Amino acid sequence: MIAVIIAERRGFTLIELMIVVLIISILASISIPVFHDFRCRARQSEARSSLALLAKCQEAYFIEHETYSLDKEHIGFKMTGTPKYNYEIVSADAVDFTATAKASYDDREDKWEIDSGYVLKNEPNACKR
Repeated sequence: MIAVIIAERRGFTLIELMIVVLIISILASISIPVFHDFRCRARQSEARSSLALLAKCQEAYFIEHETYSLDKEHIGFKMTGTPKYNYEIVSADAVDFTATAKASYDDREDKWEIDSGYVLKNEPNACKR
């Protein structure tokens, strides 16, 4: 008789479906913020490496001309593809330069700054919540 009852049952009960939906929503609530943080840190690696390259271009230009330049393309720095950050040389003279990389993620501002001493700063940091 038990075998007959088990054989007639088909599909899932409402409770079983609700438990599956609950498990999926818990997993999504954990994994989505982790994914956003990972994506943000990956984008920030573009800013760090590109600003380091910009600083090297400035140093190469400085060796030849004994001054830093305000023009990115004049020093040989040009981004290809679709960069996530906007790069700008804020100040440059015969002694020092400062360059920034700015982007916005999920309505939060991310700004990186480098100077002639290769000091890299990140304020505000869009990846910190």
